[in-house]
Amino acid sequence: MFAALLNRHRTRPERNRPATLKGETPMLRYLATAAAIYALATSAVPSSANEVDCAAPVSATAVSTHVEGSADFERYAGKVPEGLAKRRAIDAWQLKVATNCAGYSNKWWRAKAANVDCEGTMGHTHCTATAAPVRKMLSFLQR
Repeated sequence: MFAALLNRHRTRPERNRPATLKGETPMLRYLATAAAIYALATSAVPSSANEVDCAAPVSATAVSTHVEGSADFERYAGKVPEGLAKRRAIDAWQLKVATNCAGYSNKWWRAKAANVDCEGTMGHTHCTATAAPVRKMLSFLQR
């Protein structure tokens, strides 16, 4: 009798089951949906575009806007600080190295051949930070 109570959920009549295709269970539907989403997410961007060669210089770009009505202009009450785009470019470089290069230091001051190129046009400042990250001090222990 106890076993019958435990297995009662398996012997429900078909009219109480959710409407599914013949032979399909809700779990299979969820798995099929998850597989489709995974396939779309991984095929949307080529894998070579996501990979960063950490031994070579890594670049990251950023923008600051000095135009009235922009988010930067409003945030700083019309006085956008000099070097904001440069700081954002360095921060973007550090984030890119931290997320893509596990054995490398994301510290800007440790990077080799660090360079930030900025140019301003029509109220926008575009900066590109380029540097080669260096290995972490004890990275040879991480395997």
